[in-house]
Amino acid sequence: MAFRQGTDPGSGSTIFAWTDAAVLPRTLLDLENLKFAQGGHLKSNRTTTVPEGAWRTQKKGYEEVHVPAAKVPPPSADEPVVYIKDLPDWARAAFAKTEKLNRVQSVLHKTGTFATIQTCVPCAFVYASN
Repeated sequence: MAFRQGTDPGSGSTIFAWTDAAVLPRTLLDLENLKFAQGGHLKSNRTTTVPEGAWRTQKKGYEEVHVPAAKVPPPSADEPVVYIKDLPDWARAAFAKTEKLNRVQSVLHKTGTFATIQTCVPCAFVYASN
């Protein structure tokens, strides 16, 4: 690996780079030309609607948007309910003071107990592999 110096043909700027190749990159990405003129204050959508029941409060330098929690539908008749007594012995200690798993845990318990599972909480995305 070598430290090389060259000139960008498009802008004439001097390029310094660590490279294995004998040839330097042909173009240089100019990040200054890619930034938004408004910086972090860019709002590309001028109108924003909020769900029914939500409200906005203007504060000095920012706006608060209050969105009420969504109404949770009642459980369906075929929705599984997993009782702690039905879990393997090694898993029961974590739920010592609990009678049953919650709705999400009940749906995912087989995958979470017997497979590798990765959960992304903010978007509720679950990836499971066996």
